[in-house]
Amino acid sequence: VFIVFFIIILIYLFEVSYARKETVKGYLTPKKGVIKVYSSRSGVIDEVFFKNGDEISIGDKIAVINKSNSLSSGVELSDALSLKLEEQKQEIINEIEINHRLNYNENKKNEDQLNYLKEKINIEEESLSINNEILEMRENVFLNNKSLLDSGYLSKSQLDNIRESYLIAKQNVSSTKKNISNIKSEILELKYKKISSPDRLKTNESILRRKVSSIEERLIDLKNQYSFIEKAPDSGFITAVQIHKGLSVSEHSPLLSIIPIDSPLEIELLVPTRSAGFIKLGDKVKIRFDSFPYQKFGMLEGKIIHVDKVLLLPNEKRIPIKTDEAMYVVKASLNSQFISAYGKKFSLKVGMIADVDIVMEKRKLFEWVLEPVLALKGKL
Repeated sequence: VFIVFFIIILIYLFEVSYARKETVKGYLTPKKGVIKVYSSRSGVIDEVFFKNGDEISIGDKIAVINKSNSLSSGVELSDALSLKLEEQKQEIINEIEINHRLNYNENKKNEDQLNYLKEKINIEEESLSINNEILEMRENVFLNNKSLLDSGYLSKSQLDNIRESYLIAKQNVSSTKKNISNIKSEILELKYKKISSPDRLKTNESILRRKVSSIEERLIDLKNQYSFIEKAPDSGFITAVQIHKGLSVSEHSPLLSIIPIDSPLEIELLVPTRSAGFIKLGDKVKIRFDSFPYQKFGMLEGKIIHVDKVLLLPNEKRIPIKTDEAMYVVKASLNSQFISAYGKKFSLKVGMIADVDIVMEKRKLFEWVLEPVLALKGKL
């Protein structure tokens, strides 16, 4: 019986394997890494467009940074210059509006004058028609009486009176024709003004609009000199916002971080120096998240994909886990981006903390039993 029991123990020692493991803390990070956004210039934060947790797209405005340059009065130089240019711009815009009103009033006046002259020329043409009849009649009278003078039936003084009436009638016709001609000239002049008025207004407005455009370009240049818009370098979710309105920043100051969209998550493990030497690529890990108790949600598995060769000192890097000793950062992939329970899938989030078992080496039981002896032999 003893021999059989001994044989069973030997078989157990030589056949059964046991894996050594190290339990460490870890936290989830995006595979692409967190994108840190730094200030491109020094100045004062004038406006912030996002807060923690907001989704942002590449090219979106993050913040407005103003370069501070005050005058002796305490007023910002950029504000004083901008105000002056805005005043000039408004004066020109007002001039454009005034020109439109003046042009409208002038057109209305010309239109009224044109209507008046049209009525006046009708009256003059009617007068001309009457005067022509009077002239014709007095001309006939004069010619008839002239023959009577030759026959001795009419005195010369009487004929002179008739001739004077005839000449007056002729002068009236001539005067009326001249009035009609003058009125027609006025009408033509008013019509020309009416036709050319839009072109003159357009020409003047174009000149003024060019002045406005020039001022707007100067305003843009001024704004670029004294104000700068920081934009998102990539799409993702905002985190670690470190700025607010009124904060002074220097060039390359950290503003915020962006977690890329659709970046798979992986876990960063903080491994003590005593255990780091036994970890190798491909080692399996078992992950228990603090947010999802493994008794209900189970564990995720993964494998080691990277081992840092540089030691991470305490407080050297901003990480969600506090540590009082030097650590190596080890990265592991995940076999799933979700935790499943109750027939549902729960998404994993960046920054989640977990306890992680790293399965480092697998040996037969007899190797573990003989390890102290072999170690002692090595020392001798």
